[in-house]
This record gives sequence, C-alpha cells and structure tokens, in this order.
Amino acid sequence: MTKSIKRVVIDKSVKVIAQEAFEHCTELVDVEFHDAVTQIGIAAFRGCSSLEVIILPPSLKRICRNTFYGCVSLRKIHIPKSVAVIRLGAFFGCSSLEGIDIPNGITRISTCAFYKCSSLKTIMIPRSIISIGYLAFGCCSSLEVFIIPSSSSITYIEPLAFRSCQLLSLIEIPSYTRIAPSAFDECEALKKLCGSIPMIPWLKHRLDHLPLHRLCYQAATDDTKILTQKLAQCLATNSLSCLLRQTDATGWTALHFLLCSSASVQVEVIVLVLKAVVDASISLVQFLATNNMNSLSPIEYAVQEGDTSTLLLILSLIRLNEYTHLTSIWTAIIPHLNLETKYFLLSQDIGWAER
Repeated sequence: MTKSIKRVVIDKSVKVIAQEAFEHCTELVDVEFHDAVTQIGIAAFRGCSSLEVIILPPSLKRICRNTFYGCVSLRKIHIPKSVAVIRLGAFFGCSSLEGIDIPNGITRISTCAFYKCSSLKTIMIPRSIISIGYLAFGCCSSLEVFIIPSSSSITYIEPLAFRSCQLLSLIEIPSYTRIAPSAFDECEALKKLCGSIPMIPWLKHRLDHLPLHRLCYQAATDDTKILTQKLAQCLATNSLSCLLRQTDATGWTALHFLLCSSASVQVEVIVLVLKAVVDASISLVQFLATNNMNSLSPIEYAVQEGDTSTLLLILSLIRLNEYTHLTSIWTAIIPHLNLETKYFLLSQDIGWAER
C-alpha cells in the first residue's frame, strides 16, 4: 500500500479490513465504507495523521485494538450501535478528537481506548456500558464533564481510568458503581472541589450516614493526630458491632475504604480499627474475608484492586499482636478466597501458612 494515498473507497465485497492495512498513510484524508464491513483489523489506520472524519458503517461489529491510534487530526467519528466493545488503544492519542458519540449497545470501553485524547471536553456514557478500563480516558487534559445515567448498567470503573484529567470538575456516577481508588488520580480540579483527598461528590453524599467509612477513606490524610482522634470518637460513641458491619450501596465495609487509601495509612489508624473489631467480638476471618452483595471481600479487593502494602501491614499487625492463632485464621480464610488472592498471600513472607 502506497503511503501517499489520499482517499480510499472500501469495495462492497470487503468484509474485513486487514491488520495494519492503511497504517502510517500520513496523507490519507477520506475513507468511504460500505455496509458490508464487519471488522476493522488491529492498527488498520494507525498513524494516519491527516485523517479528520470517519463515519463507520452500521454493519461494523468490531473495532480492534489500536485501530485509529495516533490519528492526531481526527476530529469526529461516528460509531454505530452494532459495535459492542471499544478495544484497547482504539483512539489512543487522537488529540484533535473533540466529541465522541458512544452509542447505547457498547458494553465496555477498554484500556487506553481514549488515552491522550486531549481535545475531548464532555463524555456521556450510554446505559449499556458495564465497565470502563484502565486509563481509558487517561490524560484527556480538556475533559470537564463525565456523566453516567442513573439507569446505567455500569458496575466498575478501573484504576487510573481518568488519571490526569486536570479540568474534570463535573461527575455523575450511580451510587452502586464500584470505583477503583486511583480511578481519578491527579484530577486537580476535583481535588480543589473535594479537598486534598479526591473524594468525588457522589461518594461524599453516599457516605453521609457512614461515618466510619468516610474516616477510613480519609486514612491517608497528613494530619494523623486529628484523624485518629475522630476515629476514636466515632468508635466510642456508636454501636461498635453495627458500625463495623455496616456496608455501603455496593456492599463495601469500612475496611474496604481503609484499603482504598494508600501505602501512607498510619499504623495508629489500622490498630484502632483492628482493636475495635476485637472489642466488638467480630471474627477477624469474617472481617477480612466476607463478601457482600457479590462484591469482593476486603482481602480480595486489596490484592486485585487496592493497595497490597496496606493489606500486608494489617496482616503483620494481626500476627504481631497475636489477636488469633495464625494457622486457624489461615485455615478459615482460605476457602473464601479466589486463586489470585491465595497465590499472592502464599508468596508473601508473613508467616500465615506452611509453604
């Protein structure tokens, strides 16, 4: 394929556009599709730096990874309802893309799908979306508004999904959606609205009646003395057992939020919570390994999505303080865990199990 081609008309007989078919055709400006095309291959238009507008055919079922990677002049693209997934890096680095109409029917926006689309300002997510992948909208430096309808099917927003979206200031997300703790990492406008801990507005509202959850979420604060005082007051003035067993709209306990924080969670904070569990006569096995509403248990959450350094600190404190016999707690916990979590714990030198 000559790299100087300027216009392409896809023949009606073509159903699949091959991998890298028009890669680095830097003078390509216009592509005309016919309704027979069902798949555009990996990196098919990668690096087509002059391509400005793409209207994909209604017959299209799959946009493969890196399809329009680095199409820096692409301003507008129409995605048909027939496409189910926007795959890895599909629009990575499309820095001129001003708007994207994501149709109802798409279920997943994959890793880095719109990474560094620095001209995007508003994202409206359709009801059909179930998950938003790692760095999906990372470094979209002009993005200001992100809205998911309350009737959406979305269950999870992955780590760093919106990392470094510096101008992002308006977010609407259903209360039942699980959000990885780093999903809005380095979103400076959100920090200004919400304080040093980027607790986005819907989460603040969701935790209004869950004081221990809120304090555990804020456990990475610099002012440890004030936080520990507030925690101590909270644990002293409420029904301890009920407080520790409370769950939010997604089934998370306060321990989930403690594991959301970061490696900088202070030992004093963790000791306060662990002591409260023991004082309330709650089984540490139950506290660590129980899941609610099909959510991950705290220990699984930390291994798969959270901060494992905080989890290991918790486990080490349990061992050092001998709150319970280690072999018995391991035996009790292990049936509750998925394989990934079991392998992780077995690989750590924390004295929990025989090798």
